[in-house]
Amino acid sequence: MKNLQRFLLACCLALIGFTSCTKQMDIVPSAPVTSSTGAINLAEVKAAENFSWSTTKKVEFTFEGNAMQEYTLLMQVLDADGNVLIQKMQKSNSRYNATLNIDINQSTITINYGADSKTIDCSAGIATMNLD
Repeated sequence: MKNLQRFLLACCLALIGFTSCTKQMDIVPSAPVTSSTGAINLAEVKAAENFSWSTTKKVEFTFEGNAMQEYTLLMQVLDADGNVLIQKMQKSNSRYNATLNIDINQSTITINYGADSKTIDCSAGIATMNLD
């Protein structure tokens, strides 16, 4: 029994000794990073006057219904990555307008209306789906 106590005491001391020793890391401060223009912060960056900081663009979306048909189906508007921008029940004989904000690098949206699917170029900022 005395040997077991000594063994457990030795294990506890070894465990404490191994876990209490840690290497201290010295943190060396780095010099401020400057760009090729010499600017240190964003306020000092000079951009062209026509440069846009925006990462999204607006697209005017229009759904043109057909006055001769009257039914209601699920309409989904998706961006090029498949993210749902609009999802609503839409009557086939009515018009719907919306302004979409999509990624500036995307040039198409996909409209699913019931079983129909259509990919539309929206690089000009306008996208229209006609049921006619």
